[in-house]
Amino acid sequence: MSILSHTPPRPRADLRAVFNLPLIGQVARDLASGGTRIIWYALAIAILLLTAAIATWGLPALVITAVAAVPLCMIAIVFMAWG
Repeated sequence: MSILSHTPPRPRADLRAVFNLPLIGQVARDLASGGTRIIWYALAIAILLLTAAIATWGLPALVITAVAAVPLCMIAIVFMAWG
C-alpha cells in the first residue's frame, strides 16, 4: 500500500454503534452505502417478525397485522385508480 491510497472516512460514533448491532447492522450499512438490497432485507425481516409474532401470540397477531394493513391497501387502491 502506498501513502496515497484512499481510506474511506470513518462513520460517526452513533452510526458505528448501529452498524455493530447484530440484527440490523448489515441493513444499516447497506442503507448508508446506497445499496439496493435494503428492500429485500426489510421484507425478509418483516416476514420473520410476523412469523415470530404469530408463533408467539397466535391469531391476535395476525388480526392486528391485517387491520394495520387496511389503510395501506386503501391508499394503494386510490393511487392505482387515480393514475
